[in-house]
Order: sequence, then structure tokens, then C-alpha cells
Amino acid sequence: MSQCDETFVGPGETVSQSLHDQILVPPNLRKRHQDIIFRSLRNGSQKSAIADRHGRPSAGGRTLPIAGTFVPFHERDLCRRWSDPSYRAAQYRLLKEIGLNTLILLTGNLGGVCYDSRHYAHICDTDLVDTVLKESSRLGMEIWIGLPHVEIAWMLQPRIRLTRLLETSRLLIEEILQKYGQYDNFHGWYIPYELCNVFVEESEDPSCLPNWVNSIAMCCKLMPGDRPTAIAPYFTVTDGPDAFKRLWENVFRRLSMVDVIMMQDSVGIFKEDRLLELPLCFRILKSLAEAHGKRLWADIEIFDQQAGVPLDWEPWTAAPAPYKRVIRQMQLVSEYVERIVTFSYFDYMNPAAGPIAGQLYRQYHQCLTSYDSNTAGRAEETKVSSAGESVRQET
Repeated sequence: MSQCDETFVGPGETVSQSLHDQILVPPNLRKRHQDIIFRSLRNGSQKSAIADRHGRPSAGGRTLPIAGTFVPFHERDLCRRWSDPSYRAAQYRLLKEIGLNTLILLTGNLGGVCYDSRHYAHICDTDLVDTVLKESSRLGMEIWIGLPHVEIAWMLQPRIRLTRLLETSRLLIEEILQKYGQYDNFHGWYIPYELCNVFVEESEDPSCLPNWVNSIAMCCKLMPGDRPTAIAPYFTVTDGPDAFKRLWENVFRRLSMVDVIMMQDSVGIFKEDRLLELPLCFRILKSLAEAHGKRLWADIEIFDQQAGVPLDWEPWTAAPAPYKRVIRQMQLVSEYVERIVTFSYFDYMNPAAGPIAGQLYRQYHQCLTSYDSNTAGRAEETKVSSAGESVRQET
């Protein structure tokens, strides 16, 4: 048994592809998986649950820009496009123009991975992890490499299955380090197993899920290079701020090997209700991160969900979010986090993704570079920290 295996205490969490994809879930788990995902994506708070739902950041606080994005290389179409050198060159230019210098690579799932692996099929001809590391090093970009998802119904697996999946993760970590450990801009590890309070609460042992994630982080930490580890959990608010704080206190306390918490804001799913909850929830999360020596980032959703769980049982679809809502998301979390990243530029803000995404890109780019107060019906001056500049921004 490896050192990684010894750190795993309790049946916990495993690897997943997409919260909305049922194809890879074994038939015997499909209904249970659908039910628990549905509950995890239902925000159960009432308007009285959080006393200061309408809390706002302190007056005059700076608004952080979006500093990075997840790169969904588990999507075959994106892999195909990124295999084209001219397409990559154009994308790097667009990313740099709006200051997205942090890339978090989602490298694949059971259907295949975007690099040359001994363990899983290669879904494109180009080793995109190697290509991105090599090309982005000249651009000063920071790359986080995510482990492939290899089990979507991770929250429902028995202990013996989880232990095997932990060993699979260790093999993938060793392979990634062997192939890419020489790159200086391989900044950190991303563990793509999204903890949610619903999964923790419904586990027979509430420590199991955080402990399993921590075991994966331990495997990363045992590798040479002393690279930080990150996860991107999400939350619902069901029983008010005191219960919220207690639960996430227990989670943070068990994630001793995780350095960065990229907390999802879930605004793309929960919409206006979640906007009202963000200040208090992120204030609590900031205090917990500081107490447990972690860096808190915000993972803001720049999409607007149109179908799928929890709205309905149709296939999951979304469109780019309205520009003003994206700016509001940034404003509401900036006081509490070190960095803002997004899911996902490539689907919802990339000009190559369509005219609506292109419009969002242009609006955001303009807010970083210029502002004409005569064109806005209502505006306030907000400091936006971007590349050492302060600009004025529409609200």
C-alpha cells in the first residue's frame, strides 16, 4: 500500500466528468446519482435564512479582474480546434488582451485524455498539455494541470472502489509529473472532484469525502516540485449562516493538503438568489481560509443555464451570461478572495464561440481599457485592478 493509500480514511470522494452527464454512470447508480446531483444543485435557502442577503462590498473596494479560466480539454471539439497552431495563436492573443494568464487544464475523462497517456485513450493527435506548457511559457502564463475524471458517480462509490480510484489517481499523477515536471510554468495540480455540502451531509461519515480529496492532494504533494494543489467545490445554503460555517469549517479542517480553494459562485445556476448570498458566504469562507492557511479564489460562472438539472431533466444547456451580471459577480466577491477565475472563457466569452460570446468579450475588454461616462445611464466609479491600472467600470 502506498503512502497515499494510508492517508485515506473513510469512504469518500472519487473522480467525475460532468455533474450533468449520465452516460458514464453505471445503470445501477444512475437514479441515485441523478437524485443527489439534483439536491446538490437546488439552493434551499429562504429569504430569511441569511440575515444580510443584500450585503454589499464595502464602499470604494477594488474589483478584481478575471485572472484565469478553466480549459475544458475533455471536450473533443475544443481539442480539435486547439490542435490547429493558428487557432492557438489567436486564442493566446485574445486571452492576453484581457489578462487571463492562469489556465486550469481539464485534461479528460473515461472517454479519453488530451495528452499521450499509457492509461487512457488519446482523444486528439496533439499532446495539448505539452503544447500549452511549451507555448504559454513564452507568454508568462501560469498552468494548473487537472487530473482526468475517471468516475462520474464518485459520491456514491463504496470504500473498496474509492481505494482503487485513489491508486488510479496516483498513477495518473506520476505519469503527468514524468511527462511535464520539467516545465517551470507547470504551477500546480488541480483536483477535479467537486465537493459539495450536500454530498458531505448525506455521507454516513461526514469526514469521508474531504478525507478522500485530501488523499489525492497528498499524492500530489509527495511528488517532486512542491507544487500547490487546488479544488473547486460548490455550495448550497439551506440552514442559515451558522450551519454553513460549521459544515465548511469541518471540510476545510480536513483538507490539510489542499492549498487553494477555487469556490464556485454558482450564479449561472442559482441566478439572482445566489448573487444576494455571495457577500456573506464568501465572507465566511474567507475567515475559514485564513484560519486554516488556505488561499481562497472565486470561480465565477459566466454562463446562464437554460436547461438541465436543477431546472429540468433535459440535456444541460447554457448561454453566455449578461455582461452586467458578470461585472456584478466580480464586485460581490472581490473583497474576500485573492484571485478570480472563470468557468469558462472558452465556451462563453471566446469570440470564436459565437456572436453572443464575442459580444461579452468585447464588453469586458472595453471595461478594462476605457470608459465613457456619457454613454451610461447609471454608473459608479469602481477601481479595477488589472495589469497595474485602475479603470472605471459600468455597474
